[in-house]
Amino acid sequence: MASSINIGSRILFLAVIASLFMVPIVAVGVESTSQRPTKLLWATFTPPGDSATVTMEAFAQELMRRTGGKVKVEMSLGGALAPAPQLYDKLVAGACDMAFFMPYIIPGVFPYAGVVELPVIVPRGEAGTKAVLSVMRKGFYDREWSNVKLLWAFIGPGAVIYARGKPITTLTDFANRKIRTFSAIQATAMSALGAVPVSMPVGECYGALEKGTVDAMWAGYFSC
Repeated sequence: MASSINIGSRILFLAVIASLFMVPIVAVGVESTSQRPTKLLWATFTPPGDSATVTMEAFAQELMRRTGGKVKVEMSLGGALAPAPQLYDKLVAGACDMAFFMPYIIPGVFPYAGVVELPVIVPRGEAGTKAVLSVMRKGFYDREWSNVKLLWAFIGPGAVIYARGKPITTLTDFANRKIRTFSAIQATAMSALGAVPVSMPVGECYGALEKGTVDAMWAGYFSC
């Protein structure tokens, strides 16, 4: 039976961006003189049925409706185009027109956006989202997002540690436990606590925890 401890030190930052090498999303279906619809490929690591996927699909449908069919959006789900850490590079290279990913899992590219992985406490996702959007509007992200057009960003719920066997209730309980992590900051934090960080895609976590490949996983509840 798995136990969990809310460590309150991880905030998700996810962004949807449109490549500047493609037609900017705000101009789609406006400046084109062609009768053919503009087709956009939107890539995401989230699977069908995921709450984020459902939201993006609704956005895509509304975009197509408001442009009177002049814009067609094709969704590439579940990392079909590329794993989450590679989506930004695929976007910049022009393999897709829009991408949805977590910038903190891409080392060295988004230092400001990655700040949200540091130990902070946010009461709920709404408050965190407002804080991130305020920072974004003040231009602090402009340099690191200069290759793309940032469309939106939001903060997800804080993460928890899900453990099998002995519950993790104190910091000493982390010692020598194999903990699934998803970023360099997470791995550094777990190492500092004496745990053994194990990098693993979220889709493999439940099975790994069930089989004992890892002793615990660090993730948001919506990932499980």
